[in-house]
Amino acid sequence: MSFSVACRREGEEAPIGGTMWTDTDALKSAKYIEVYLVPGVDGYAIAMWNSKIIAAPSKTPQFPVD
Repeated sequence: MSFSVACRREGEEAPIGGTMWTDTDALKSAKYIEVYLVPGVDGYAIAMWNSKIIAAPSKTPQFPVD
């Protein structure tokens, strides 16, 4: 499965908006990431660009969304 994650390099300015930007270096070294997926144009997309690097998989969300 693949999907896009909004990333930025350390020191780069993130565009204003609701996107949660992930540090590129942190993403490269991450073992796990929690995302909420929705149907997208070419498969799946991250809902409202909400993603979070997590230490390990769990049975409950580590990034709860109301």
